[in-house]
Amino acid sequence: MNTFGLANFSYVSTDGNPSTVAMTFTPTQAQVGSHTIHFTATDNGVPPMVTDRDLILCVDLPSPAEPTTW
Repeated sequence: MNTFGLANFSYVSTDGNPSTVAMTFTPTQAQVGSHTIHFTATDNGVPPMVTDRDLILCVDLPSPAEPTTW
């Protein structure tokens, strides 16, 4: 997995069939926009087969808070 240095992102992966990945991302306002996480899966065959996939994370600004009236 390649996160391209994405800050505030962490993950734990487990090898196997199926393989799993648990991800946590807590973006800041400076990270508004699109971010790509790249996954590569390789089997143990001869020759090995490889599959690549990209996950696009889109970070938006939070909605403005409703005004408080008393």
